[in-house]
Amino acid sequence: MSENIFSSRVQTGVMSSTGDDTPPLRDTLRVPEDADRIRVLHVDDEPEFCDLVALYLEREGDGLEVVAEHSVEAGLERLGSEDVDCVVSDYDMPETDGLAFLETVREEYPDLPFILFTGKGSEGIASEAISAGVTDYLQKTGGADQYSVLANRIENSVRRQHAEREVRRSFRAIETAREGISFLDEEGRFVYVNRAYADAYGYEPEELTGEPWWTIYPEEDRDRVVNEILPAIPEKGRWTGESVHVRRDGTRILVDHALAYTEEGTLLCLVRNVTGEHETERALAQERERFDLFVDAVEEYAIFTLDTEGFVTSWNRGAERLKGYSREEILGEHFSVFYPEERAEAGHPRELLERALAGGDVEDRGWRVRKDGSEFWADVVITAVFDEDGQHRGFVKVTRDETDRHREREGE
Repeated sequence: MSENIFSSRVQTGVMSSTGDDTPPLRDTLRVPEDADRIRVLHVDDEPEFCDLVALYLEREGDGLEVVAEHSVEAGLERLGSEDVDCVVSDYDMPETDGLAFLETVREEYPDLPFILFTGKGSEGIASEAISAGVTDYLQKTGGADQYSVLANRIENSVRRQHAEREVRRSFRAIETAREGISFLDEEGRFVYVNRAYADAYGYEPEELTGEPWWTIYPEEDRDRVVNEILPAIPEKGRWTGESVHVRRDGTRILVDHALAYTEEGTLLCLVRNVTGEHETERALAQERERFDLFVDAVEEYAIFTLDTEGFVTSWNRGAERLKGYSREEILGEHFSVFYPEERAEAGHPRELLERALAGGDVEDRGWRVRKDGSEFWADVVITAVFDEDGQHRGFVKVTRDETDRHREREGE
């Protein structure tokens, strides 16, 4: 159904071993800045040839630095003590040949580029080198052109190794990501699905791999996928929004969904199940509505909600009537504005919040101030509010005017 859209966007390229005239992979790969300098260890038992190779490679290569050793033992010591990006080794050397050297290197450095550069070439040696994990094989020819070829092989091998390392790192990050991540081919089928993506829909990753992308959409929404979502991606670079998707068991979920093409043309899909979040938001909105109706109905009490610092976030009509402020005047003000100046300056309001936070709630009685400056005797209870995770969210402050009773008790 979306074949044309996918195939028009995706162009598949294959990276293979480069030939002598192939440009370095730096032209097609993003490589770390520290890869601009390539350190080469050249191991050959002929010192004069080592000097010649170093001279040509550092002249022909782009950022090549060559260090030489004249025995396998010395080469291994150098590997153990210094950073090396690539090894170039002769085959026919006394005591230990190049293949034995390669096998030893592979035990400690399985991914280090290793090029066998030998004057003794044969199909048998090449076959053994490939089996042992050689990166490249080049026979000495005696002409100056061979050094250009060698420099090219070194650069390509090192940059390919850097790229593969970055891919592995990225793959590990994708595999363990909490966000659902998948990739689609030009046919609109899943070529990769991470664990979080599969879990969101109740599948195993391998069950989704190879399946068409619209498997996760309700049937009635598939036309929208083809006619609206997919065409918008090439035009805008990406598409984001909320979509209703279908799990394996037929239940529907709401997902926060993002789509974008990679530089290679593969479609990247990110999803996050937000069904629970929306249900929680609706439940909280309903709770807030019920609370607002309740506190507005109880006008005998002044009921406030405060944030964690004591600033007013809401109040009922009873509070507006008792304090004399309008809602617009008091929202965002600190509740210490209701205290006589001397008590506010002495830090009494802050002390009450600290006691409520420590003990759950606190009672307080005393004179308070209205907007017009008149005072009244208040009976106050401040309660600390926590969410389900135990995180402090603020306070609820309930105030009742007890001026008449206070005066009766005081005989006024």
